[in-house]
Amino acid sequence: MLAHPFPPLAASGSFRMSRFARYLPEFGWQPLVLTVDTASVESDSIDQSLGEFSDGIVIRRSRVLRPIESTIKFAKRVLSYGPAGRRPADATTPCEAEAGPPARTGLVARAGTKLRALVEHLALPDSEVGWLFPALRGAMSLVREHKPNVIFSSGPPHTSHLVGLAVKRLTGLPLVLDFRDPWSRTQWEKYRASAIRHGIDRHLEHRCVSRADRVILNTSDLQSEFVAAYPGMRPDKFVVLPNGYDPALAQRVEQLRAMEKRGADRVVRLCHPGSVYGRRDLLPLIIAIGRLSRAGFSVVLDQVGSVEQRHRICQFAEQLAVQDRVVLHGKLSHVDTIRRMAAADIFVICQPGTSLQIPAKLFEMLPFRRPMLALAEQGGATALIVEQYRLGEVVRPEDDDAIARAVRMLADTPAEYLGTGWREAMCQFNGRELTGDLASILDTCAARQPPEQHADMAAVAR
Repeated sequence: MLAHPFPPLAASGSFRMSRFARYLPEFGWQPLVLTVDTASVESDSIDQSLGEFSDGIVIRRSRVLRPIESTIKFAKRVLSYGPAGRRPADATTPCEAEAGPPARTGLVARAGTKLRALVEHLALPDSEVGWLFPALRGAMSLVREHKPNVIFSSGPPHTSHLVGLAVKRLTGLPLVLDFRDPWSRTQWEKYRASAIRHGIDRHLEHRCVSRADRVILNTSDLQSEFVAAYPGMRPDKFVVLPNGYDPALAQRVEQLRAMEKRGADRVVRLCHPGSVYGRRDLLPLIIAIGRLSRAGFSVVLDQVGSVEQRHRICQFAEQLAVQDRVVLHGKLSHVDTIRRMAAADIFVICQPGTSLQIPAKLFEMLPFRRPMLALAEQGGATALIVEQYRLGEVVRPEDDDAIARAVRMLADTPAEYLGTGWREAMCQFNGRELTGDLASILDTCAARQPPEQHADMAAVAR
């Protein structure tokens, strides 16, 4: 049973899960999908262009209980100005078109942000905990109807793992956990507001990991971290299954590339296809764009995805007189996102603050055959993969001068990054082949069940 927000939700994790669900039947596994009810998700998070599966895949949806967030939204509707004169938060706009919010609306927005942060801090293990009991009912219904033989949960949100653990305890079915991001690993402690909260996270993670039959990590660094954190468990319990790209996307990308018309004096387009939040900071990149523009080098940044401090970014771009060089597209559908990515000359990866993880977007960039500018920790997992396969340049996230130099170099000499290293990466991170590796893990776990419990389906939850 897979546990994670699933298509049509537009999240990096959903791309991974949708690939698994689409390709597992080729390896003898028929998925049963348990996911959230779309009515429980904000409308701008829904992407109807995702999630095309065969008719044989069962998808069941359970609602998420969010009483506190519902109250916050109601208060904002009552206290905010009406729709007239308001721009959707993620509308496409150059920063020069960005205007400050009305004082009253801005006050309500800030209050809502603080309340949401409080909810996320108090909610254990995360803000999706309201899905736990509805999902458990849905999962047990699937078990009774279809008699699956493996539970597969993927997180974050780590509530998904609690659902998987509960189903295992109720049914005795083998449990496979997929950690796309750490739960309570040391590099993430700085984001916890209290030792008590962090201790609870560690306890919940330990309970899930100790009862799981297999734990999947998406980088070797994260695998090593888990092996060290759980010395009493067999090391072979922890296996690596990296993120990858969907091979079905490659043909579409080639069509888009063939349609491009590029002149000799074109603008160099940077594209960061991901959300900007937490320690992901666009300011050094914008400073670098300012440096390049003053030197007569024409460059534009396409930011595709939500931006946590949108107004601050635009004010900063205006101060540097590059407001027309920074375009915030907000959340786009998958189709529109790949169009923006196909128009890019250089991809930007922003992964500061942790050396354990690699953004899933890095793998989704591979079919586009564009050099990558990785703003990442030196020696970390993201930096190592970019360097190992010669996909681009790695720069310290705060070094705006080095960022400017890297942009110039990648724009002038992109061909060197499209050689054997890129071809090796395309082979190594093919999503269909990685699904075959997952199927082998599921086969191993299913083979340990008593024969009378066997079925020929895997239940896939959230």
